Amino acid sequence: MSNQFTWTDESVKQFARVYASGRTGKYKNAKKIDDKMSIFKDNTSTVSSKTPSEKRGRPCNTLYVHKFKFLEWFFDRESAQDFFKNYGVGLSLMKKNRFRITMDEIVKSAGYIPFDVLSETNKGVWMDDDGEVVLSKYKNIKIVDK
Repeated sequence: MSNQFTWTDESVKQFARVYASGRTGKYKNAKKIDDKMSIFKDNTSTVSSKTPSEKRGRPCNTLYVHKFKFLEWFFDRESAQDFFKNYGVGLSLMKKNRFRITMDEIVKSAGYIPFDVLSETNKGVWMDDDGEVVLSKYKNIKIVDK
């Protein structure tokens, strides 16, 4: 069995998202498109878009999201001004003199999770045609440091 990478419509879409997202996460040191493509091929060949449990019709239970990669992506995607407005930070600080939010709330509010912010501990990831994780397939989302 060969470990040679094969481009599919799905993998092209995933790479387009990775390329457009800039130099974050495992692609932080990739200065050229070829560098990014090399990293993408190495990581994608080990992660299937369909897990064995999906083939049997049962959803996986847990999706592991890398905390620091996610926060880097989220706050690069969302400006600080939008974050303050959308989460009512200013109002909360004025009324209660404090502001609280959990990682779960931030992850759920993002609306989607890109592949490159996931933890490497995932055994397989369900992806849609846009190269985004299909969150509805997971009962639990866990935030991890690795």
